[in-house]
Amino acid sequence: MEKYQKIVLVLGIIIIIALIPVDFFLAGVGAIILVVLALSFAMYNTSKRFPKIPELIAHLSEDAKSVIIKNKGDTKAVSIHLAIVPLDLEFDVPPLAPDEVYTIAVPHMIDEAKASMAYQDEQGRKYSHSSPLSALGKEEEDLLKPMFPMFGWK
Repeated sequence: MEKYQKIVLVLGIIIIIALIPVDFFLAGVGAIILVVLALSFAMYNTSKRFPKIPELIAHLSEDAKSVIIKNKGDTKAVSIHLAIVPLDLEFDVPPLAPDEVYTIAVPHMIDEAKASMAYQDEQGRKYSHSSPLSALGKEEEDLLKPMFPMFGWK
């Protein structure tokens, strides 16, 4: 726990102890607020521990003539290699910063395929991901996924 967090919690405990003789219920409300604050600090410290990773997803454009790659992670992805299976198409993609999008035009429309990507982060750790590509099917998007990993989600 960081120094300012400890100071805030200790001051909260002192205030609660001072409020007990004045009004017991007010001290109880203060204790509840202090517990919520302590849990918020714990969640903040937990989320800071996780390493920043790139997360690439691929999907088709509306006209199915290009593949759109987006970095949804929180660090830069480098050395990106994309293979579209079973169409035997391979592409090298330039580095993508977080929330950056890159579009690759393909020679013909894609009905059903799979985009297999291999990439690295800036520290050299290797990752891979496969995304289904379908002109008529569902996207891979997970609506329930949190914006950043918490409590060991990943």
